Amino acid sequence: MARPRFSIREVRTTRGPAVLISFEIEGGVTSPPEFAAALAAEVGGYVVQPGYGIILDGRGPIWGYGMLVHAARPSSWLALRDPRLGLVVVASQSADTPVGEVLTFPEPERPAMVAQAIRQKGTFSHDFMAYTLSAIDSLAKAFSRMGTRRRSGASPP
Repeated sequence: MARPRFSIREVRTTRGPAVLISFEIEGGVTSPPEFAAALAAEVGGYVVQPGYGIILDGRGPIWGYGMLVHAARPSSWLALRDPRLGLVVVASQSADTPVGEVLTFPEPERPAMVAQAIRQKGTFSHDFMAYTLSAIDSLAKAFSRMGTRRRSGASPP
């Protein structure tokens, strides 16, 4: 069995600032005592600023998520990242962020989130496809504008 590794970073969501707590269990198997010890050591002393939400992300056992939800109680809201839906709010102390609301990361966060989803799942996810189609559309528009300028201007060197 492996001890989980946690990472914590501040991010922005469509609802404002949040703390993203991601975890990975090498080999995919851990025990409750190992999970609890890693959680206490790596996340236990972290203080969330008032008004910030918490996002939990990682593949793990349901009892591990129970421990994480318990540790995240003082936050304004709590969301779980679902690769197909986005950031699903599962608990909230804020009338502005109701339970059941689905949040997203602003565009700059999406490439990192998509890369992580691919590493974790080993498959193409909905987020990856949405990001890829958006990138292709942006490139097509850019090339279209370049072609229009070239035709209306002087011949290329």
